[in-house]
Amino acid sequence: MNIDEMGDWRFLTKEDCEPPVILKNAGIIERDCSINGDEPDMQFCLTFEHHKGIVPLRKTVRKVIAELLQSKETDDWIGKILEWYVDSNVEVRGVKKGGIRPRLPGADFEVKPQEPASLPLEEELSF
Repeated sequence: MNIDEMGDWRFLTKEDCEPPVILKNAGIIERDCSINGDEPDMQFCLTFEHHKGIVPLRKTVRKVIAELLQSKETDDWIGKILEWYVDSNVEVRGVKKGGIRPRLPGADFEVKPQEPASLPLEEELSF
């Protein structure tokens, strides 16, 4: 494993998604998602470009993303953009607590290309 893949991950939270946040899917990792010292709960999690948050791919979230992105293959999700928002109807262990859910960005959303870093290579690279 590349050390860059180890990261300083944390779960994407409701606070991260108020207001809704648009993130580009970067990959799938496996992480322990146990709560409060419970037994280890290894889950596959979705990671994002330019954001330290991860989302455990539990059954409901997997199904929603697969439907939104029209693929059950997680490799097809990489590079795709989703908007994460707070849904007050989300149940956690049978109790309605609210949580985050994905959706496709609104029709007015536009991906803006980032400016490539401009480095004066002749000056920066000396051999």
